[in-house]
Amino acid sequence: MLTQAITQTLDSICRDKFNVLLPNDPPVPVGYMDPKPLPTGYQSHNHNYIELVQLVEGKFRLHTSHETIRMNDHDCWLIQPLAVHGETYASPRQAYKLLWIVFTHMGVNFFISAYTPQTGFVVPVERLYCLIDQLESLWELAARKDFTHNRLIRAEFQALMIRSLLTGLSQIEIQRSEQIDHQKVLIGQIRQYIEHHFCEDISINGLAQMARCTPNYLNGLFRKFLGLPIHQYVLQKRLETAKRLLTEQQIPVKEIAYKLGFNDPLYFSRLFKKRFGVPPSNFGHIAVYSNLK
Repeated sequence: MLTQAITQTLDSICRDKFNVLLPNDPPVPVGYMDPKPLPTGYQSHNHNYIELVQLVEGKFRLHTSHETIRMNDHDCWLIQPLAVHGETYASPRQAYKLLWIVFTHMGVNFFISAYTPQTGFVVPVERLYCLIDQLESLWELAARKDFTHNRLIRAEFQALMIRSLLTGLSQIEIQRSEQIDHQKVLIGQIRQYIEHHFCEDISINGLAQMARCTPNYLNGLFRKFLGLPIHQYVLQKRLETAKRLLTEQQIPVKEIAYKLGFNDPLYFSRLFKKRFGVPPSNFGHIAVYSNLK
Protein backbone atom coordinates (compact mmCIF):
# COMPACT_ATOMS: atom_id res chain seq x y z
CA MET A 1 0.00 0.00 0.00
CA LEU A 2 2.82 2.44 0.79
CA THR A 3 4.39 1.90 -2.63
CA GLN A 4 1.07 2.61 -4.34
CA ALA A 5 0.40 5.67 -2.18
CA ILE A 6 3.86 7.22 -2.65
CA THR A 7 3.66 6.55 -6.39
CA GLN A 8 0.31 8.39 -6.51
CA THR A 9 1.83 11.34 -4.66
CA LEU A 10 4.84 11.32 -6.98
CA ASP A 11 2.44 11.58 -9.92
CA SER A 12 0.59 14.50 -8.27
CA ILE A 13 3.83 16.39 -7.62
CA CYS A 14 5.28 15.72 -11.10
CA ARG A 15 2.09 17.00 -12.76
CA ASP A 16 1.87 19.97 -10.34
CA LYS A 17 -1.56 18.71 -9.29
CA PHE A 18 -1.59 19.65 -5.63
CA ASN A 19 -3.28 22.36 -3.60
CA VAL A 20 -1.81 24.46 -0.79
CA LEU A 21 -3.38 25.07 2.60
CA LEU A 22 -2.09 28.43 3.81
CA PRO A 23 -1.62 29.60 7.40
CA ASN A 24 -4.47 31.50 8.99
CA ASP A 25 -4.76 35.27 8.71
CA PRO A 26 -4.47 36.55 11.39
CA PRO A 27 -2.01 33.83 12.48
CA VAL A 28 -3.03 31.17 14.98
CA PRO A 29 -0.39 30.35 17.66
CA VAL A 30 1.49 27.08 17.18
CA GLY A 31 -0.05 24.20 19.10
CA TYR A 32 -3.64 25.32 18.45
CA MET A 33 -6.29 22.66 19.03
CA ASP A 34 -9.91 23.23 18.00
CA PRO A 35 -12.17 22.61 21.02
CA LYS A 36 -14.89 21.24 18.74
CA PRO A 37 -14.23 17.49 18.29
CA LEU A 38 -14.69 15.80 14.92
CA PRO A 39 -16.70 12.55 14.70
CA THR A 40 -13.52 10.57 14.03
CA GLY A 41 -10.03 11.19 12.68
CA TYR A 42 -7.77 14.07 13.68
CA GLN A 43 -9.14 17.06 15.54
CA SER A 44 -8.36 20.37 13.83
CA HIS A 45 -4.93 21.62 14.96
CA ASN A 46 -1.74 23.23 13.71
CA HIS A 47 2.02 22.81 14.08
CA ASN A 48 5.24 24.36 12.80
CA TYR A 49 6.29 21.64 10.38
CA ILE A 50 5.19 20.78 6.84
CA GLU A 51 2.82 17.97 5.85
CA LEU A 52 1.54 16.62 2.58
CA VAL A 53 -1.67 14.60 2.45
CA GLN A 54 -2.61 12.37 -0.51
CA LEU A 55 -6.00 10.71 -0.83
CA VAL A 56 -5.28 7.11 -1.82
CA GLU A 57 -8.77 5.61 -1.77
CA GLY A 58 -12.32 6.79 -1.10
CA LYS A 59 -13.39 10.26 0.02
CA PHE A 60 -12.83 12.30 3.17
CA ARG A 61 -13.10 15.83 4.52
CA LEU A 62 -10.15 18.11 5.26
CA HIS A 63 -11.17 20.59 7.95
CA THR A 64 -9.62 24.06 8.18
CA SER A 65 -10.37 26.88 10.61
CA HIS A 66 -13.01 28.36 8.32
CA GLU A 67 -14.21 25.68 5.87
CA THR A 68 -14.53 21.97 5.16
CA ILE A 69 -12.94 20.69 1.94
CA ARG A 70 -14.28 17.48 0.42
CA MET A 71 -11.38 15.49 -1.03
CA ASN A 72 -11.80 12.88 -3.73
CA ASP A 73 -10.25 11.59 -6.95
CA HIS A 74 -6.74 11.25 -5.46
CA ASP A 75 -6.54 14.89 -4.31
CA CYS A 76 -3.26 16.08 -2.83
CA TRP A 77 -2.70 19.01 -0.42
CA LEU A 78 0.44 20.65 0.92
CA ILE A 79 -0.15 21.95 4.46
CA GLN A 80 2.08 24.89 5.31
CA PRO A 81 3.38 25.48 8.87
CA LEU A 82 0.73 26.89 11.27
CA ALA A 83 -2.15 26.11 8.90
CA VAL A 84 -5.11 24.72 10.89
CA HIS A 85 -6.29 21.35 9.59
CA GLY A 86 -8.15 18.22 10.67
CA GLU A 87 -9.36 14.96 9.16
CA THR A 88 -12.65 13.10 9.18
CA TYR A 89 -14.84 11.01 6.89
CA ALA A 90 -17.04 12.39 4.13
CA SER A 91 -19.75 9.97 5.27
CA PRO A 92 -19.79 7.44 8.13
CA ARG A 93 -20.49 4.80 5.46
CA GLN A 94 -17.59 5.86 3.20
CA ALA A 95 -14.17 4.27 3.79
CA TYR A 96 -10.95 6.07 2.89
CA LYS A 97 -7.16 5.75 3.02
CA LEU A 98 -4.71 8.63 3.23
CA LEU A 99 -0.98 9.01 2.88
CA TRP A 100 0.44 11.61 5.27
CA ILE A 101 3.99 12.81 4.63
CA VAL A 102 5.65 14.63 7.52
CA PHE A 103 8.83 16.62 6.96
CA THR A 104 11.24 16.82 9.88
CA HIS A 105 14.64 18.52 9.84
CA MET A 106 16.34 15.18 9.45
CA GLY A 107 14.07 13.13 7.22
CA VAL A 108 10.64 12.38 5.81
CA ASN A 109 8.06 10.16 7.47
CA PHE A 110 5.29 8.39 5.57
CA PHE A 111 2.10 7.21 7.30
CA ILE A 112 -1.08 5.66 5.98
CA SER A 113 -4.21 6.34 8.00
CA ALA A 114 -7.56 4.77 7.25
CA TYR A 115 -11.23 4.74 8.16
CA THR A 116 -13.82 2.03 7.56
CA PRO A 117 -17.36 1.79 8.92
CA GLN A 118 -16.43 -1.56 10.51
CA THR A 119 -13.17 -0.63 12.27
CA GLY A 120 -13.47 3.15 12.61
CA PHE A 121 -10.37 5.38 12.40
CA VAL A 122 -7.00 3.61 12.45
CA VAL A 123 -3.53 5.20 12.33
CA PRO A 124 -0.99 4.26 11.30
CA VAL A 125 -1.81 1.23 9.21
CA GLU A 126 1.65 1.46 7.63
CA ARG A 127 4.62 3.74 8.32
CA LEU A 128 8.10 4.45 6.99
CA TYR A 129 10.82 6.67 8.49
CA CYS A 130 13.47 7.92 6.06
CA LEU A 131 16.65 9.84 6.79
CA ILE A 132 17.24 12.44 4.07
CA ASP A 133 19.90 15.14 4.06
CA GLN A 134 19.43 18.83 3.24
CA LEU A 135 15.71 19.18 3.91
CA GLU A 136 16.08 22.75 5.16
CA SER A 137 15.64 24.07 1.62
CA LEU A 138 12.38 22.17 1.18
CA TRP A 139 11.09 23.59 4.48
CA GLU A 140 12.00 27.11 3.44
CA LEU A 141 10.44 26.80 0.00
CA ALA A 142 7.16 25.24 1.17
CA ALA A 143 6.68 27.84 3.92
CA ARG A 144 7.21 30.89 1.69
CA LYS A 145 4.31 33.31 1.46
CA ASP A 146 4.70 33.58 -2.32
CA PHE A 147 4.71 29.80 -2.81
CA THR A 148 1.32 29.63 -4.51
CA HIS A 149 2.11 32.13 -7.29
CA ASN A 150 5.90 32.01 -7.68
CA ARG A 151 6.49 29.42 -10.39
CA LEU A 152 10.24 29.18 -9.79
CA ILE A 153 9.80 28.52 -6.06
CA ARG A 154 7.12 25.93 -6.75
CA ALA A 155 9.33 24.19 -9.33
CA GLU A 156 12.25 24.03 -6.88
CA PHE A 157 9.91 22.55 -4.28
CA GLN A 158 8.67 19.94 -6.76
CA ALA A 159 12.25 18.88 -7.52
CA LEU A 160 13.07 18.39 -3.83
CA MET A 161 9.77 16.61 -3.21
CA ILE A 162 10.40 14.20 -6.08
CA ARG A 163 13.79 13.39 -4.59
CA SER A 164 12.23 12.71 -1.18
CA LEU A 165 9.50 10.50 -2.63
CA LEU A 166 11.96 8.50 -4.69
CA THR A 167 14.05 8.00 -1.56
CA GLY A 168 10.93 6.72 0.20
CA LEU A 169 10.27 4.22 -2.56
CA SER A 170 13.87 2.99 -2.47
CA GLN A 171 13.69 2.62 1.32
CA ILE A 172 10.67 0.33 0.98
CA GLU A 173 12.76 -1.94 -1.21
CA ILE A 174 15.64 -1.85 1.29
CA GLN A 175 13.27 -2.82 4.08
CA ARG A 176 12.37 -6.00 2.27
CA SER A 177 15.97 -7.19 2.30
CA GLU A 178 17.48 -5.58 5.42
CA GLN A 179 16.62 -5.10 9.07
CA ILE A 180 16.18 -1.37 9.78
CA ASP A 181 15.85 -0.09 13.34
CA HIS A 182 12.88 2.23 12.83
CA GLN A 183 12.78 3.13 16.50
CA LYS A 184 16.32 4.46 16.30
CA VAL A 185 15.51 6.41 13.12
CA LEU A 186 12.41 7.91 14.74
CA ILE A 187 14.23 9.02 17.89
CA GLY A 188 17.01 10.49 15.75
CA GLN A 189 14.43 12.62 13.97
CA ILE A 190 12.71 13.70 17.20
CA ARG A 191 16.07 14.63 18.71
CA GLN A 192 17.00 16.64 15.64
CA TYR A 193 13.65 18.44 15.75
CA ILE A 194 14.25 19.36 19.40
CA GLU A 195 17.73 20.66 18.50
CA HIS A 196 16.07 23.16 16.16
CA HIS A 197 13.06 24.06 18.33
CA PHE A 198 13.97 23.64 22.00
CA CYS A 199 13.45 27.36 22.64
CA GLU A 200 9.84 27.02 21.51
CA ASP A 201 6.84 25.52 23.27
CA ILE A 202 7.50 21.82 22.62
CA SER A 203 4.87 19.38 23.87
CA ILE A 204 5.07 15.60 24.01
CA ASN A 205 1.60 15.46 22.46
CA GLY A 206 2.79 17.55 19.52
CA LEU A 207 5.87 15.39 18.96
CA ALA A 208 3.77 12.23 19.22
CA GLN A 209 1.39 13.64 16.64
CA MET A 210 4.35 14.27 14.32
CA ALA A 211 5.46 10.64 14.81
CA ARG A 212 1.91 9.23 14.67
CA CYS A 213 2.23 7.34 17.94
CA THR A 214 1.02 7.75 21.52
CA PRO A 215 2.80 10.22 23.84
CA ASN A 216 3.61 7.45 26.35
CA TYR A 217 5.14 5.25 23.66
CA LEU A 218 7.27 8.07 22.26
CA ASN A 219 8.43 9.25 25.68
CA GLY A 220 9.36 5.70 26.68
CA LEU A 221 11.25 5.18 23.44
CA PHE A 222 13.09 8.48 23.85
CA ARG A 223 14.11 7.52 27.37
CA LYS A 224 15.28 4.11 26.16
CA PHE A 225 17.69 5.60 23.61
CA LEU A 226 18.77 8.85 25.32
CA GLY A 227 18.32 8.09 29.02
CA LEU A 228 15.97 11.02 29.70
CA PRO A 229 12.27 11.70 29.17
CA ILE A 230 11.57 14.33 26.54
CA HIS A 231 10.71 17.22 28.90
CA GLN A 232 13.96 16.74 30.86
CA TYR A 233 15.99 16.58 27.65
CA VAL A 234 14.43 19.87 26.45
CA LEU A 235 15.06 21.47 29.84
CA GLN A 236 18.68 20.30 29.78
CA LYS A 237 19.17 21.82 26.31
CA ARG A 238 17.74 25.15 27.49
CA LEU A 239 19.87 25.33 30.64
CA GLU A 240 23.08 24.35 28.84
CA THR A 241 22.37 27.03 26.25
CA ALA A 242 21.73 29.57 29.03
CA LYS A 243 25.07 28.66 30.57
CA ARG A 244 26.82 29.24 27.25
CA LEU A 245 25.07 32.59 26.69
CA LEU A 246 25.96 33.81 30.17
CA THR A 247 29.58 32.83 29.56
CA GLU A 248 29.96 34.30 26.07
CA GLN A 249 27.61 37.30 26.03
CA GLN A 250 26.51 40.09 28.36
CA ILE A 251 22.77 39.45 28.19
CA PRO A 252 20.36 40.17 31.08
CA VAL A 253 19.10 37.05 32.86
CA LYS A 254 15.47 37.95 32.17
CA GLU A 255 16.15 38.29 28.45
CA ILE A 256 17.89 34.90 28.34
CA ALA A 257 14.97 33.28 30.17
CA TYR A 258 12.43 34.56 27.67
CA LYS A 259 14.70 33.79 24.73
CA LEU A 260 14.95 30.15 25.80
CA GLY A 261 11.21 29.67 26.24
CA PHE A 262 10.80 30.26 29.99
CA ASN A 263 7.73 32.34 30.80
CA ASP A 264 8.88 32.99 34.37
CA PRO A 265 12.47 34.30 34.87
CA LEU A 266 12.34 33.43 38.59
CA TYR A 267 11.49 29.82 37.76
CA PHE A 268 14.36 29.79 35.26
CA SER A 269 16.73 31.11 37.95
CA ARG A 270 15.70 28.39 40.41
CA LEU A 271 16.24 25.66 37.81
CA PHE A 272 19.60 27.12 36.80
CA LYS A 273 20.83 27.27 40.39
CA LYS A 274 19.62 23.73 41.05
CA ARG A 275 21.58 22.42 38.06
CA PHE A 276 24.78 24.48 38.29
CA GLY A 277 24.90 25.41 41.98
CA VAL A 278 24.91 29.15 41.41
CA PRO A 279 22.17 31.60 40.30
CA PRO A 280 22.42 32.87 36.71
CA SER A 281 22.84 36.46 37.93
CA ASN A 282 26.22 35.45 39.40
CA PHE A 283 27.28 32.87 36.85
CA GLY A 284 28.44 35.34 34.22
CA HIS A 285 30.75 37.10 36.68
CA ILE A 286 32.18 33.78 37.87
CA ALA A 287 32.80 32.65 34.28
CA VAL A 288 34.57 35.92 33.40
CA TYR A 289 36.73 35.71 36.53
CA SER A 290 37.65 32.09 35.74
CA ASN A 291 38.70 33.02 32.21
CA LEU A 292 40.88 35.87 33.53
CA LYS A 293 42.67 33.47 35.84
